[in-house]
Amino acid sequence: MYLLLIDPKEAITSEDTQDNIGISSDTLRKYQKAIHHKPDDYKKWVRLGSIYLQHRKLTQSTDCFYQALKLDANSCIIWNVLGSIFYMQGKKALGVMCVHKALNLNPQYFNAKLFLETINNKKESKKSHMKPKLFH
Repeated sequence: MYLLLIDPKEAITSEDTQDNIGISSDTLRKYQKAIHHKPDDYKKWVRLGSIYLQHRKLTQSTDCFYQALKLDANSCIIWNVLGSIFYMQGKKALGVMCVHKALNLNPQYFNAKLFLETINNKKESKKSHMKPKLFH
């Protein structure tokens, strides 16, 4: 299980999904149309990326977050989410680099701190299981 945290201001609403089964074609059309009319609105790209991400469509989600990043390269939220996606895809080093970028932009960003803490705890847990046990 991976931890993915999105700022509540950027979270999608229940109207953005279709009972968590699949992506509603109406919702997709809604955001695609909105983006077509206003392609420089990074929040619309973030919301569309969040919809794809919720449905584990990581490639489409990454594309949307890249577009959002082009419009707002100083968003710790976008960097953090991209880091999470890369980490889920097994591109762990790239994911961690993106999360560190989020922290460089905002050293107080709780979600990025929590993400790094979580993966560090996982690493420590694995190390402790690998240590040979000494018997007296």
